[in-house]
Amino acid sequence: MALVGRALGRPRTRADQVRRRRARIAPDGERAERPRRRGLANARGASLAGPWPIGAARPHFGSATHPHGGATARPRRRRTLALPVEVGAELSLPALPALRMGPRALTAVLLGLWALTIHAAWTGARFEITDIGIQGAKLMSEAQVRSIARLRGLPSLAVDPQAVEQRLESYAEIDGAEVRVRWPNQVTIEVHERRPIVEWQDGTQVWWLNASGVAFIQREPYPGLVRVVAEQPVLQIDEDALLPAILPEVLWEAVAVAEQLPHIGDLTYSPIHGIGFEDPRGWKVIVGQGGDLEAKLEVYAALTAQLMERGVKVQLVDIEDPSAPYYKVMR
Repeated sequence: MALVGRALGRPRTRADQVRRRRARIAPDGERAERPRRRGLANARGASLAGPWPIGAARPHFGSATHPHGGATARPRRRRTLALPVEVGAELSLPALPALRMGPRALTAVLLGLWALTIHAAWTGARFEITDIGIQGAKLMSEAQVRSIARLRGLPSLAVDPQAVEQRLESYAEIDGAEVRVRWPNQVTIEVHERRPIVEWQDGTQVWWLNASGVAFIQREPYPGLVRVVAEQPVLQIDEDALLPAILPEVLWEAVAVAEQLPHIGDLTYSPIHGIGFEDPRGWKVIVGQGGDLEAKLEVYAALTAQLMERGVKVQLVDIEDPSAPYYKVMR
C-alpha cells in the first residue's frame, strides 16, 4: 500500500502531507523552483515579476526576522551598566533614543531664540531710553529738544532716527538734526539751529527772523540782533513754520542800514514806505525799500550836513529816491 501510495504521488504520512502543502507542489508532482534569495528586495521583486510555473502559487515573503511574514517589533536598544566588583552583578537598562535634529527643527529652535531675544529687548528695562545727549542747542534749551524728540521711556529698538529728525526739523528754530542710537539705551541728538539776524516786533508779538525770512518765537536774549519795530502787524505767520514770513530783501536792507549807521537805535518798517529810523538829532528818516542803499546814505549824509550848517530844524527826511530827496521843516 505504501509502495502504491508513493507511486501515485500521495503522501504516506501526515508529516508528508504537511511538507507537501508547505512546498505547494504542483498537481503534476513537480516541485516549484524556489527563487534564489539574494536579498529581501530581490525576492519581493521576483514575486511580482515572475515567471512562475502554471498553477504554482507565488511565494509569500515576510520580514527579515519572521519567515512567515507579518510586522515584527524593532528590538530595543539596551545598555549594560557595570556595577562595582563587590556587588558581583550587572544592571541592564534600556538606552534612550538618539535625538537627531534636522534642518527644520534647527530652524524652529533658532526662530524661538530670536523671538525671545526680541521680546527681552522690547520689554527689558535695560534697553529703555534714559540717556539722551543734546548737542548744538543754543536758541532752544536741552529740555525743549528732548520734549520734541519724545524718546524717553521708549525701547531702543522702537527708535526711528529718521522720524525723530523729521519731527525736529519741522520746528522753525531747527534747520537740521542728526539722531544716533547707541546700544543698549543711549541716544545722541545733534541739532543745527537757524541763526536769527533780526528781532522783529510785530504789534505786541516779538519774533526772531533768520536771513531766509523764517520766523520763530523769541526765547532767551540773543546778542547782536537788529531790532525792527513795525507800525502795524505785517508778518505772514503760516501754519507751515518753514515758510518765509516776510521778504528776505527787507531783512537784508535793515541789517545793512544798521551796519552803516551804528549810532541809530531801533529801525521802523511801514508797508508803504519800507525801512526807516529815528535820527538821534531829532527827526524821522524814510529809507524806503530796495534801490541803491549806498547812494541813499551818501545823499542823506550830504543833505543833513547842509541843513545843520544852515540851522534848519527838520521834522522828516525822505531819501527813498536818492535823485530827489525830500525833507520837511519843523513848524
